[in-house]
Amino acid sequence: MWHTLQLLWDVWHTLQLLWEVWMKVGLKKLENHEGIAVKALLNSEATGLFMDTAFTKKKGFKIKELKNLLLVRNIDGTENVGGAITY
Repeated sequence: MWHTLQLLWDVWHTLQLLWEVWMKVGLKKLENHEGIAVKALLNSEATGLFMDTAFTKKKGFKIKELKNLLLVRNIDGTENVGGAITY
């Protein structure tokens, strides 16, 4: 039984690694053209391009509040616990 569970875990873990694609990318601030290199998740199946607000503020990118919030839904259709995108 333990061997079967371990085998299932190994297969699941391997598939999870195949679903994620990480790549080093360059970002450039529009206001001063300062660039930074970051590790980014590609193929996240998101329908747009997003950066975490805390990361954006920490790295000194200018942000502005959106007029219309963007609702974030999980793959199963439920609303994401992180809430709407506001910036």
